[in-house]
Amino acid sequence: MSIFQNGGVDYDPAQYGKNRPGRMMLVDQYFKEWESRQLYKGPPQEYQIPPNICLSRQVGVGALEVADLLSQDLGLPVVDKMILDIICESKQLTEKTVQIFDERRPGLSMELSSWLFGEKSFISGDYSRELLRAVAAIAGLGPNIFLGRGAYLLLPRNRTLAVRLVGSREYRSRRIAQIMERELVTEDAVGALERFDREQQGFFKKMFRKKEMTMEEFDLVINREQFPRASSVTAVIKTAYTEKFKDES
Repeated sequence: MSIFQNGGVDYDPAQYGKNRPGRMMLVDQYFKEWESRQLYKGPPQEYQIPPNICLSRQVGVGALEVADLLSQDLGLPVVDKMILDIICESKQLTEKTVQIFDERRPGLSMELSSWLFGEKSFISGDYSRELLRAVAAIAGLGPNIFLGRGAYLLLPRNRTLAVRLVGSREYRSRRIAQIMERELVTEDAVGALERFDREQQGFFKKMFRKKEMTMEEFDLVINREQFPRASSVTAVIKTAYTEKFKDES
C-alpha cells in the first residue's frame, strides 16, 4: 500500500482524512460485530446472500466519506480494502471469518465458495482465493458496504448494488493536494495520483484480468465533480439500494 506524509502522519489517499482506529483494532471491532449477527435461518434452498453495496472508486474522490455516511444512514458496517487485506494476508483471520459464517449456516460457506469459484473463472493465486473466501463469508453475514478490492466482481450481481465513484484528474489532484495540506495542485500531488492510478490498474489486471472497467458493470456511476456534497451522493445510493431490493423482506 502506497502512502505519503500528511502533516507528519502516513496517509493513504484512498482513505479520506479523518481519525480512524488502528488497523488491528478496526478488524477486531468488525469481528465482534460479525459474531453478534443473526444469519437468516430459513431452509438451505431458500438462502440467498443478503443485499450488499459495493463501492468502486477512482483514488481521490472521497469514497470513504460516502461509505461512512451510508453506514450511518443504513446501519451497515463498512468493509474497506484495509480490512480485507488484513484478513486475506492472515490464514488465521481468513479461517476465523469463514468459521463465524459456518457457525450460523454449517457447510454453507463451502457451498457458496465452490459456486463462486466456478462462476468467477478469473480467480487464481493464493491472495485471490483468500479474498473471494473472505468476501463471500462476510457478505453471507451481511448486508455490508464493501469499499474497494473489486468486491462487486466477486459477489453475485443480483445480490449487489454496484456503484462507481469517479472524478476528473484535475478534481482528484485538487483533493489530494488539500489532503497533503497544499494550497495549490502541486507536482507531488499529481505524481501521487498517477502512481495510485497505476497501482489500482495493476491490481485489477492481476486479480481480475481486466485492463479497464466498463460502465455496464455498475448500477450507478457518479461523477463527484458534479456532486461534490457527500450527503447528496449518499442519498442517491441509498435510494438506488432501496429500489433495487425493495421486494426483500
